Amino acid sequence: MDLFDLLEERVGSVLKEVNSLRVENDELKNASKSMEDFSSEIENLKSENRELKEKIEQEQSIHKNVESRVDSLLEKISQYTKGV
Repeated sequence: MDLFDLLEERVGSVLKEVNSLRVENDELKNASKSMEDFSSEIENLKSENRELKEKIEQEQSIHKNVESRVDSLLEKISQYTKGV
């Protein structure tokens, strides 16, 4: 269960960071008189957002994998206890 808690915490943290970066990106767009001044920063944020999304997908994949393995183990235990 601790592993699931850790995964959920990490995924939540990454999601919060993605939301924070989106807010920051929107603020930069609204405050900018010239997009040229901020184009480099915006591209960096977009790249960082892509990286964060990839990390979220990786965390979700790990979470699903662990969940599947736990389900499999529970099924084996269930089958064993029925036979005993």
